[in-house]
Amino acid sequence: MTQVRPSQTKRQDLDESSTGAGPVRVVQMTDPHLFGSSDRTLLGLNTRNSFQQVLNQLPTDSIDRIVLTGDIAQDASAPAYENLITMLEPLGLPFHWLPGNHDNASLMAKIAAAHGGGIGGKSIDMGRWRLILLDTSVPGEVYGELSANELDHLQSQLLAAQKQDQFCLICLHHNPVPGTSEWMLDIGLQNVKAFQQVLRPFQDRIAAVLFGHIHQNIDRDGEDGIRYICTPSTSIQFKPHVRDFELDTLHPAYRWLDLYDDGHIETGVCHLQDFELTIDMSAPGY
Repeated sequence: MTQVRPSQTKRQDLDESSTGAGPVRVVQMTDPHLFGSSDRTLLGLNTRNSFQQVLNQLPTDSIDRIVLTGDIAQDASAPAYENLITMLEPLGLPFHWLPGNHDNASLMAKIAAAHGGGIGGKSIDMGRWRLILLDTSVPGEVYGELSANELDHLQSQLLAAQKQDQFCLICLHHNPVPGTSEWMLDIGLQNVKAFQQVLRPFQDRIAAVLFGHIHQNIDRDGEDGIRYICTPSTSIQFKPHVRDFELDTLHPAYRWLDLYDDGHIETGVCHLQDFELTIDMSAPGY
């Protein structure tokens, strides 16, 4: 049976913080790259199978919410998005998605509306916490950008959180800090300065910025003093610290985040173990 291995775990107690208040637990999954057809593969990996195996290992009794941070579909097809919903529904947990560069954002919005709209929600209130979801996708491009409307949405949500004395977890697809490999330099968020300009007045409210896109585990403070967290994919992983595109042999993964009432986050990544990794290590890209 496939098992998970926790890595970079920071929490000391799974149930209580130092204040005695139990945390809200969010699970982030990112970059599943699903297809409309269940037998299609990405560089040799059946992404539907890897995603399902990650779902099978989730400790659902301790999870409050799931957030999927983009590249839901590799082929941007309606069946791929419907497949994801069908796979998640048996968990009985609220889940939300946002688009990545491989996605069709307008199609995702239509499908979310057909399922009641909650999947595509742009903000989520969870007690002392507000999750803010952003769309960084640019049709036809690998890089990301926040439109004027998205920046306005971000600012309005931060103002609302400030008024309600909430802490914020900001979720997007494209990396707003550099990736670890040279080939990633031009594929991240392009208008980072505009993004950080909106964040600057609310730094005391922003616990972290959470993203995917570069298929790696990152947890560090940026030059602006804000914590930036990236999560490995539920499918393939990209090797860090290389010049050209190269796959890693790390297995599919998800991230848990415990959000405490005093505004701090404890988090870790869980990789599948005993997983048959069938990928084309010689692939020059995807």
